[in-house]
Amino acid sequence: MQANVQDRDLGSFVREIKERIDREIVPTLPPGMTIEYSGEYENLLRAGRTLRFILPTTMLIIFLLLYVIYHSAKEAAHVILAVPFALTGGVFLQYLLGYNFSVAVWVGYIALFGTAIQTGVVMVVYLEEMLKKKHAERRRHAGDLRVAAGTGAAEGSVPVISSFASFFPLAQAMSHHARTPHA
Repeated sequence: MQANVQDRDLGSFVREIKERIDREIVPTLPPGMTIEYSGEYENLLRAGRTLRFILPTTMLIIFLLLYVIYHSAKEAAHVILAVPFALTGGVFLQYLLGYNFSVAVWVGYIALFGTAIQTGVVMVVYLEEMLKKKHAERRRHAGDLRVAAGTGAAEGSVPVISSFASFFPLAQAMSHHARTPHA
């Protein structure tokens, strides 16, 4: 049997079909007969298994690299902690745009994770530079951290916005693979 799924995500469609077949058809099958689900669904499952291994491994490697660069688990954690906030924004935007989870959407999240890490690194660099500048001026006081953070964010946002903007053409090109209307 073959099915072409349109206007909804493949994973939930196959889960629904599996439940119904397990309930209505499997009990009537002769002994030794089985039902298999393959094609794009099989690829989706394989990609999911791969991502469940690759994402945590990549995050651990990035954390270790940041630790080597900063010589501080605290600074590395500050950069890594940007990822959950980026994920929250990504899920919200995905909902607003009506995209369901797919391999293309996961590729977008991987790019988002990379951008979040890059943003964190840039912000830490600019923040440290501004604090060193204030310290060199010997005018350090309680408001310096706030001023340094604001200046670092303003100056550091230019490269981040530039790299983020480069993802829009890719997102538009891939949108027909990921978009499905809300049900």
